[in-house]
Amino acid sequence: MSDQGLLDASGHVSAAGLAALQSAPPGRAPADLAAHLAGCGACQQKLLVASAPGPRRPPGRKPMGLAPSPGRTILLLVLTGAFVMLALWSLRWFAAP
Repeated sequence: MSDQGLLDASGHVSAAGLAALQSAPPGRAPADLAAHLAGCGACQQKLLVASAPGPRRPPGRKPMGLAPSPGRTILLLVLTGAFVMLALWSLRWFAAP
């Protein structure tokens, strides 16, 4: 099998190359593709992510959380300010002669 279509323009494994690797029985992957995969960490990671069950995202990346609502942020700022003012007000009890 030739390497036409198995590697993309940048020399990394293409989608067709990933499909060929996944459909080949163990030890029977195209030789040129296997040789490239043996030395390219980016393609190894691409193959692992493509063949892993679950969501398709690189390992180590977590989904973005939702930002808190503006009302919740304002409430947090007001409460923080109130606690700071309470702390400063209570300091006068310790500073009294």
